[in-house]
Amino acid sequence: MINSRSVVISVFAVALFSAPLARAQGVQPPGSTTIQEIALQPQPLLAGLSFQAESISSSAQLPDLSRYREFQLGMTLPEVAKRTDTDLSEVTVVHQRPVLIQEVDWRPSSALESSSTADPLESVNFSFYSGELFRMVVNYAEDRTEGLTEADLIKAISSSYGVAARPAGKTALVSLSLTDSSTEKVLARWETAQYSVSLFRSPGESSFGILLLSKRLDTLARTAATEGARIDEREAPEREMARQKQQDDDDRAAQAKAKEANQAAFRP
Repeated sequence: MINSRSVVISVFAVALFSAPLARAQGVQPPGSTTIQEIALQPQPLLAGLSFQAESISSSAQLPDLSRYREFQLGMTLPEVAKRTDTDLSEVTVVHQRPVLIQEVDWRPSSALESSSTADPLESVNFSFYSGELFRMVVNYAEDRTEGLTEADLIKAISSSYGVAARPAGKTALVSLSLTDSSTEKVLARWETAQYSVSLFRSPGESSFGILLLSKRLDTLARTAATEGARIDEREAPEREMARQKQQDDDDRAAQAKAKEANQAAFRP
């Protein structure tokens, strides 16, 4: 008799990663945009945290941790916009200086389906450093992961990314945003020297998600975001003066236009 729990996990694993890595073998990552690094000291995202491997992989073919379904770290913004049917006018600019950092929020049409066998993917946030995709925050719908444990999710994700590692000793945290200081607890991680995939679960919530990132570009982006915030703070008074001057000019122009119209139409 087939174990119903195994069937649920297997079905979820198939839905979770509909584009198996076997199809990605032999595919070269898209060409990278030339990046100008900032002369500041980068801070590692998760420095000093150790992870204990659960098992040893005997596979000679390393999993591709840069890919999630049809998306791959290193893609350009226009490529991701085309695949998500996103208009470039909907792209959010996080910072313009010292490096352009942008974000795209995408909610696939499958997220609106009500079937319990539908794709569990709810949304993806894509982040770009100088036009190059360096991070994907994948969120799964709560009702489509209901009943699944951390071990179930780790097993399902490991079918695509290989051996999982769990935090050893102290709790590992990860930040999903360059502008928000909040962090999420890491349940398991898959990583190479270039990329990492972290399974997380938000405190007080029963929904899961995964964070995929390019370690090098994420470090550069966080350094750039810190510098960008410093520039914004330094220039805030000047920007406020310019904004107020523009507002005053607009008010005077509106009053002059109203006066001209009213003088021509006024009759005692």
